[in-house]
Amino acid sequence: MENHEKLSTVDFISSFLVRFKIPLIVVFIAIAVILIGLAVGAVVVRQSADANAAVAEEISDAYDRFESAGEADKEDAKAALTEALEKGKAEKKGSYAFVRALLCESQMSEAEGNDEKALEVLSALKELKSDSYLIPIGLHRAAVLAEKSEKRDEALAYYYAIEKNYGKSYFNIDRVYYNIARLEELSGNTEQAKKIYRKLIESAPSKENSANPSLVSIAKDRLIYLETAVAEDANKE
Repeated sequence: MENHEKLSTVDFISSFLVRFKIPLIVVFIAIAVILIGLAVGAVVVRQSADANAAVAEEISDAYDRFESAGEADKEDAKAALTEALEKGKAEKKGSYAFVRALLCESQMSEAEGNDEKALEVLSALKELKSDSYLIPIGLHRAAVLAEKSEKRDEALAYYYAIEKNYGKSYFNIDRVYYNIARLEELSGNTEQAKKIYRKLIESAPSKENSANPSLVSIAKDRLIYLETAVAEDANKE
C-alpha cells in the first residue's frame, strides 16, 4: 500500500512536469535572466562608484598641487586642476566627484581673491538632492561668503537649507543654528531669533559632546537678553 502511494506521488510529479514543462522552463529562464541582470547591475554600479571615486581623488590631488605650487608652477598646476574639475563636473550631479569639483573650484576662486565667483559656484549645491556629507559643508561656506558680501538674506537661505535637509546629520549644525539666530536678530526678527536660539539650546542635550558648547552658553545669554528686552518694552508701553 505504501509503495503504491509512493508510486502515485512519483507519477503525479512526473505528470505535472510533463504537462507544465514549457511554462516551468519559461519561469526558470525568467528567474535566471533576472538574477543575471541583478548581478550585472551590481557590477556596473560598483564600477561606476569606483570610477567616480577615482575622479574625486584626482581632483583632490590636483587641488593639493595647485595650493602648494610656487609662482613658476602655478599656471601649470591651475591648468591641471581645471582639467580635473571638468571631469568631475561631467559626472552625475550630486555624486561625490561632482560635489568635490564644485567645492574645489570655489576654493580655487577664493584663493585667487574672487569671492563672487566662489559663491556663484557653490550656489549650484542648493539644487542638488543627495546625502553627500560634502553638500552641507559647501552650503555653509556659501553662507559665510554671502554674509561677507553683505547678502544677509542669501546667507540665511543657505543656512536654512542646511537646517532643513541636513539638520540631523551635519556635524556643525550648532554653528548653523547660532548663525541663523544671529542673523535673524540683526534683521530685527526677534521672535524667530528666540525660536532658533531655543532650538540650539534644546539640541545640545541630545549629543554626548556638543560640537560648540560655547555657542550654547551664548544662545542662553542672548535668549535671556531678548526676553528681558521684550518684557521691558512691554512695561514701557
